[in-house]
Amino acid sequence: MRPVRVAAALAAVALTVVAAPRASATTGWVVESGKPGPEGVGFKFGGCRLSHSERSDPIVHPGVPGAGHLHDFFANPTTTYNSTVAAMRAAKPIDTCGPVVTDDTAGYWTPAVYDGHGDKVGIRHLTVYYVNGNKPSAAIRDMPADLRMIAGNPMATGPQPTDVVWWSCSDNKDPGGRAHKGQRPPAGCAGKARFVTVHVQFPDCWDGTLHAHTGPGNTADFADKPGAVHNHLARTHQPGCPDAPFIVALPFFELRIEYDTSDANLFTACEPGMGGCDAAGSNGSIYAMHADAWFTWNPADLHANDERCNRASPPVQCHD
Repeated sequence: MRPVRVAAALAAVALTVVAAPRASATTGWVVESGKPGPEGVGFKFGGCRLSHSERSDPIVHPGVPGAGHLHDFFANPTTTYNSTVAAMRAAKPIDTCGPVVTDDTAGYWTPAVYDGHGDKVGIRHLTVYYVNGNKPSAAIRDMPADLRMIAGNPMATGPQPTDVVWWSCSDNKDPGGRAHKGQRPPAGCAGKARFVTVHVQFPDCWDGTLHAHTGPGNTADFADKPGAVHNHLARTHQPGCPDAPFIVALPFFELRIEYDTSDANLFTACEPGMGGCDAAGSNGSIYAMHADAWFTWNPADLHANDERCNRASPPVQCHD
């Protein structure tokens, strides 16, 4: 276990944020007065295109090529089985979320999704959210450097909670046009520019420590898989992060993947013919949707974005 100086962290987030926020590392943000959305204010960027697909997982199987089922990778185009923090940061300023966001060197990935014919479903784009989760903005700490999380249970055989994984059409509604957070993909999203979409939401209350990240095996600091060890984060349904030891408030982080189809019949989250996938990966059920996030930002860049967008006073919304 790698301890982090929690006292210093809490002292830092207690500082008063001045009214005039610092300039962001990401130039070109559209900054608007902070009318909070369902998950608060902060920064988001969309249009992240698929970088590459490969059978690797640098969090679950670090250093092992070809391990696990096929994943779709976004943001940092260098993410692979043997990536290191130094190598990921060296990719700056190249990522797949430009042209506004060119400083995100983190890696995000999800299991490939297949249709009922065994064909891989295409991806239109990914949207990334770093928002305050309606927590006090001054309390929001930057994502810890090298934090590794897996949200969603890759072994689920039944519905997951909708504060973890939820499905909708791309307008966040069901096929009939009603506001919707579904536990399964909608059967159809007919209409103008309506596509099957999944949202994967990560925990945002931290205990101030990180896993050693030395491997072999799973190096995640948080995983929704039952029986996971080294869980240093938790979700809360109360204001702030009041539940010890998870008292350090982080941004509410969400990945939203829009697929290139309006018909989700017989979606599965696993490669056909993989025998149920590997033991550490998806079991083939669409209920087993999940996502990985490896926060390998340059700390100065991420801090500047949090100052500009997550800790601004008065609150603002930043987007590309």
